[in-house]
Amino acid sequence: MKYKARDVERLFRELGTDRASVVVLVEIIEHIGAMNEQMNELTNVCNKLIDTIAEVAGGFGHIRKEVERIRGKIPEDEQ
Repeated sequence: MKYKARDVERLFRELGTDRASVVVLVEIIEHIGAMNEQMNELTNVCNKLIDTIAEVAGGFGHIRKEVERIRGKIPEDEQ
């Protein structure tokens, strides 16, 4: 069960200090684990995005070089 911060005081009253402490710590640890998984997934997506952008930029760099090479071969009066 997901607990809100406002539920903690009620948990301690209902379950007692020892049991409520365990419940709260388990919730915190599970939440941190889920956050770590999400951060890992986000990191992987960002890495793929960076790789894709680098490939696109490299492709445009190649196109630019080819255009400059072709422009250099065309006589000025034909441009």
